[in-house]
Amino acid sequence: MSALCELDSVRMMLGIPDGDQRDDALLQRLIGYTSGLFERMTQRKYDEQRFTEYFDIEPNQNQLLLKNYPITSSCGLTRVDDAQAYGSDEFQVKAHAGIVMLLDDTFPVGDRQIVHTYSAGYTSASIPDDVSAAVAVQTCSFYNSVKSRGFKSEKLDALSYSALGDLEPEFKVAVAFNKKMGHGTGG
Repeated sequence: MSALCELDSVRMMLGIPDGDQRDDALLQRLIGYTSGLFERMTQRKYDEQRFTEYFDIEPNQNQLLLKNYPITSSCGLTRVDDAQAYGSDEFQVKAHAGIVMLLDDTFPVGDRQIVHTYSAGYTSASIPDDVSAAVAVQTCSFYNSVKSRGFKSEKLDALSYSALGDLEPEFKVAVAFNKKMGHGTGG
């Protein structure tokens, strides 16, 4: 998992002068911690990666809701029972929403009937602004809490976010907006 915000953004928000790097290691750990928290709370992966998902299919189902999005490439959509691949002209990908739709048919009914291999996620340069800003704001809040309470940075991994302080409203809103909604019926 990569950082969902930049160290320079957090340093600027905290008013830390450019030459002062005393707390950069702590800030990097907090950025990583907050980024991971954001991923867990939204139930999504944000780094661009390759995924393979199997899907349970209900009667008359013609779409798949993928666990991860935005989709950057669709590498294969296949029926498991006969290993028959769907042609690219047989389905449509709604990349931003993480949806794959058959155009003129429905999927075969049953457990784990369809397998889809795809790439999804963001590069560090394409992380949505609301995500980056929310992670930066929350990182600043955690930093202020760590500094005011005197936590040692080596103890951060053992702490829950509630021990570091409350979640900021911007963070909660970004989590709610980016949370996976009904996606991922497969494993």
